[in-house]
Amino acid sequence: MFQADLTQGLEDRKSFLALLVEIYDSDNAELMQEAADQFPINSLYNGPFFSKGDAIAFSKILSKVRRHIEKLLLFNCKLYTEHFGHIASAIKSMDESIDEFCLCHNDLASSDIELICEILPKINQKLCIVKCFAGNTDSRNANEQEKSKLQEAMDKIGNKELIIQLDDCGCELKSN
Repeated sequence: MFQADLTQGLEDRKSFLALLVEIYDSDNAELMQEAADQFPINSLYNGPFFSKGDAIAFSKILSKVRRHIEKLLLFNCKLYTEHFGHIASAIKSMDESIDEFCLCHNDLASSDIELICEILPKINQKLCIVKCFAGNTDSRNANEQEKSKLQEAMDKIGNKELIIQLDDCGCELKSN
């Protein structure tokens, strides 16, 4: 049904999202589980922009994934709070974890830092949040308050392997 590596080609990514929406809309639990069992272990979404329906369908199937995901990169997908809420919920309910998760260049609200902190236990190695928050005119990096919340959450889970990339200049958070 799916290819194991979804990192090439915008048209492939658009087709993949359209297929997930179609599967979700079918309301067929067996088909949704089959899609989850074949979910790509490496996925890069540099565009297309997620609609609310895309985010819901993507999240519903992601929540049923029972295998480890190496990369889930949601780069420049125009994710908003509502979209990310569905995705974060799916990640929290996954049986397995994700090595690298990217939310770069999206439009999350400052309050979404709480959801980001909640999914940290499911991220093994790297979380990239470069310019993932909505600013006045463009996306922005995490502010000091958001960085502080992330550091606190990282210290609680104690994963010494996890790095959070905060900007393009090498600013990172690591567990103390």
